[in-house]
Amino acid sequence: MPTSDLPARLVPLIDHTTLSVTDSHESVRAFTADMLAKCRKAGVMPASVCTSPLFVESVGIELGDEPVAICSVAGCFPTGQTYPEVKMLECSMAMENGADEIDMVLDIGAVRMGRHDEASSEVRIIKEELDDDVSLKVIIETASFDSLDEIYNACVVALDGGADFVKSSTGKNLGGVTPEAAVVMCLAVKDHREASGHMAGVKFAGGISSPQDAMLYLAITETILGKEYVTPEFFRIGSSSLLGKLV
Repeated sequence: MPTSDLPARLVPLIDHTTLSVTDSHESVRAFTADMLAKCRKAGVMPASVCTSPLFVESVGIELGDEPVAICSVAGCFPTGQTYPEVKMLECSMAMENGADEIDMVLDIGAVRMGRHDEASSEVRIIKEELDDDVSLKVIIETASFDSLDEIYNACVVALDGGADFVKSSTGKNLGGVTPEAAVVMCLAVKDHREASGHMAGVKFAGGISSPQDAMLYLAITETILGKEYVTPEFFRIGSSSLLGKLV
């Protein structure tokens, strides 16, 4: 693909992300404004701006009427280790403040201990807490598992709970996505579609900082799931720096 075609191909698939401990309402608004200036000039917008729950409203103020979703990590990101009621409240509050999409962490400890029903049930209750038009992406933190089979099982747990996407990584814990993990995630989504008829999406994050990286994960998804999956509805790349290398 010619380099000149990459912005139009990749930018609409990006969740443009800021999740720093130094974030503030002012810095998040500036982050969003900077994105808008660059993307308006390039004539292409990302799928979403992703930020912490506290800053959802600030992103919304800056976006105005632009057709860009607001994504919020929620549910005690990046560990997910708190009470289910707290997770539900945080996800609900993020939605009420304007989040169109929620990225939550799967109960990875429960999955590793074999308590799959418990982890799946938690995803389900949070999904039921959200409005029908709010997407739920469930982070499985692929680097926390010792084998590809365990990554596959974690995806199954998330999908059985009603996840709209399975997401590879928080980018805050052990490590980011790998091509091997991406293949397994896509296979889990494919098997889920064949078994249930439900088309879930994939989101890859953690260490994807160049257009070449992004194109690799796009190619993996297209090969396993088909070209119809490489749209913002079913495919996302989470990154804080990729967009700046495209526009």
